[in-house]
Amino acid sequence: GAAACRPRALQAPRALAARAFSASNTEDLEKAIDSDKTLRMARPVSGGLPDFVEHWTPALFRKVGAGLAAASAFAWPLAAYHEVSLLAPFLATGATALYWKIGLEDLKHTSSALPQNFPVLIHIRYILESIRPEIQQYFIE
Repeated sequence: GAAACRPRALQAPRALAARAFSASNTEDLEKAIDSDKTLRMARPVSGGLPDFVEHWTPALFRKVGAGLAAASAFAWPLAAYHEVSLLAPFLATGATALYWKIGLEDLKHTSSALPQNFPVLIHIRYILESIRPEIQQYFIE
């Protein structure tokens, strides 16, 4: 019925509250709370975000940046031996430099917590928000 239409995140707290009001004593209430903990019914739902977004931190930003720097450094010998195009190391180095420039500016940002907590990644969100009407018109309508 109506409970099936509600999101899962809203069902668990309401079910717990209903059992709490019907509990005659504190022992019944504690059993109801323990049963919900073991069933993980009151666990928060992430909202459908990819896992890497929730785990993105300034430390992970630095690790990804170090990996990009290593990849661009590795591209130069490959280009010297004609394994990749001569344009590849320039593009990789430019992308890495841009990544670090934007990320370090975000870490110094003081007016908002989003750039500090999600360096570089927040700019992808802003870009997607700016083209949202076009995407919606093309794919949905």
